[in-house]
Amino acid sequence: MLWILKTIIHSLFRILFTLEYYGVENVPKKGAVVLAGNHPSYLDPLLISLPINRKIRFIAWDRLFKVPVLGFLLDFAGAFPVDITRRDAKAFEQAMAVLQQGDALGIFPEAGRSKGDGINEQVKTGAARFAINNVCPLVPITITGAHDAWPASRLMPLPRKITVKFHKPIVLDPAECDARKEDPEFAREITERWRDKVEQRLIPSIKVTDKLYQLFSRPAWPLRVFEIVPLGILLISLIAAVYTGYPKLPLILPVAVFYMYLLADIWFLPQGRIVKALRDLSTPILLFAWNGTLLKVVNYPTTGVDFLTLGLALGSMLIPFYYANYHDSQRFMRGMVLSYGLALTIALLYPAGYGLHAALFSFAVCYCLDRRPMHWYFTAGGVLVYAAIFGFFARPFTANLVYYVAIGLVVDLYMRLVKFTAHDGRSV
Repeated sequence: MLWILKTIIHSLFRILFTLEYYGVENVPKKGAVVLAGNHPSYLDPLLISLPINRKIRFIAWDRLFKVPVLGFLLDFAGAFPVDITRRDAKAFEQAMAVLQQGDALGIFPEAGRSKGDGINEQVKTGAARFAINNVCPLVPITITGAHDAWPASRLMPLPRKITVKFHKPIVLDPAECDARKEDPEFAREITERWRDKVEQRLIPSIKVTDKLYQLFSRPAWPLRVFEIVPLGILLISLIAAVYTGYPKLPLILPVAVFYMYLLADIWFLPQGRIVKALRDLSTPILLFAWNGTLLKVVNYPTTGVDFLTLGLALGSMLIPFYYANYHDSQRFMRGMVLSYGLALTIALLYPAGYGLHAALFSFAVCYCLDRRPMHWYFTAGGVLVYAAIFGFFARPFTANLVYYVAIGLVVDLYMRLVKFTAHDGRSV
């Protein structure tokens, strides 16, 4: 039952936090071991235990057991409470018993959540003393991103990138443990070695997070290349409307609203993470909402599945877009928008059922195989579902589809040769 629950939670955390683990192999598969990590959030016991194929008994703050759902999960996972306001002899005896039985003990030396992004200035020596008294390895663990996902000031967590690093164990010398086990300075030395290990990864992560927040607070970037593409599409569709007699207002109105929003973002909107994310997603949202009208104007052969497959194509982009390296996602965004615009242009000369889908599918495949961006498997998964539906419904295939498939190859090559500028001013 515990394995099933861990699998479900791990899958959910992978989606919500793009959770990644490093160094899991550093945790001994059997025998007594102390797992000691920094403590940025309430999620930490779960974050540590999910990838470990052995039961971990955590020493947890007694008040956490009173939190709905979290208290149940802690109790179910085998955690036991400790009163951090006083010396809790019962909790100490329980922890010693766990190690004497050859099991894994989880503990947070900060004795409470981190007050900021880094480790608290004062930390307890309990983890070191447990390792010394039982002459067992102590595995330092660095958790990054969890403080940003669920700080003490927020009632519920938000989707943020979280990583957990299991460092190589601190292995103690049995003779030294026997000679110095009553020496408080020895426990302090081991605790400082633990801090050094954790901060080796934590401090660079804090600097990256600070830099990211500086990026979010910067002024909005002026119009980017892919945000100009809708103007070209509008021009093409207006020319086509002259021949088909389609009314021009449904074509112009979405684009007018889109550029009014962009101008408001550039001139008025206060910048932040959500505002910049909405700006980046506004172009594919426009194309998705505009798609039905555009296809009617150019007399593009459509079927009832067009809306679904285009949604899947955009979904395969938007899922990794939220989590991926910003520069990688910017390249993918530009490529999808350019592929869409070129496909719509070719549809005027060489119409083909599902040609638009073939162009987007082709580019997504080329991008995944050529670039392998961060979390590219999310994109690949969306593309596979998209390809399955496309392949099932796209019959009969026509020779004109070759032009649309070629769009993906051409755009991917173009993306590789040409350098663009992101809203932070760097080349992507």
